[in-house]
Amino acid sequence: MELLTGFTSKEFIEQITILQEIESQKNQEVLPDLLELCKSIPADGSLSYMLENALKAVLSENEVATVNELGLEHDRLKRLCIQLSGQKQFKSAGPVLTGLLETTREPDLLFDIFSAFSDKTAGVSGRFSTAHDSLNGNHFHAVY
Repeated sequence: MELLTGFTSKEFIEQITILQEIESQKNQEVLPDLLELCKSIPADGSLSYMLENALKAVLSENEVATVNELGLEHDRLKRLCIQLSGQKQFKSAGPVLTGLLETTREPDLLFDIFSAFSDKTAGVSGRFSTAHDSLNGNHFHAVY
């Protein structure tokens, strides 16, 4: 989309203005470009913060895209989508989060997954899952 063309070469104030516009309009057409920007812009600073806010606003209106991002390898996007799945209670996220719970060994990611379940994600009920934290041998349990 033209709105994000040459984004990284624009002045900071113009970048912020564009991201605020995307956040307020929740424009789905810019989602692919936002996802690429999130992968390329460092995860610190005010630009990153504004980018994540715009991305959350757009993804909050798109359950399918949010759940699809849960399976990707980009940790920053995965964590953002895990958190958003819990906050927005996306029903289709339950099985994907359970799969992540069963395979993930990274403590921060496990925390995000359990937090998403604690947000009563996805009308989850019925199955018992166990994850093992390989760093200290603790077992975690989640019912969904």
